[in-house]
Amino acid sequence: MNNVTIIYNQMGYLFDSRLSLKAKGVMAIMVAYINKNQSSNTNFKLDDIRQFSADGVSAFNNAVAQLKQFGYLRQEMVGNGHTDSVWEYVLKE
Repeated sequence: MNNVTIIYNQMGYLFDSRLSLKAKGVMAIMVAYINKNQSSNTNFKLDDIRQFSADGVSAFNNAVAQLKQFGYLRQEMVGNGHTDSVWEYVLKE
């Protein structure tokens, strides 16, 4: 079975009642995106994830805000802090 992502019951976000279903769905897409790209780390850009959603930017950002609020997603600056720096996100399953 190629291109399969397994989401285990032990992944805490699934049963975290503080998260909306939308936030859980965004989290699942993030996990699948990382697995699909066979990344050795959990860094990615939000635009990489947003492309898979029909929701508006505001709805997507609200889901991301929930994930950040409860510690499932962390924002990191990559670069030297100047114009060539970008924000990447680190996922904690």
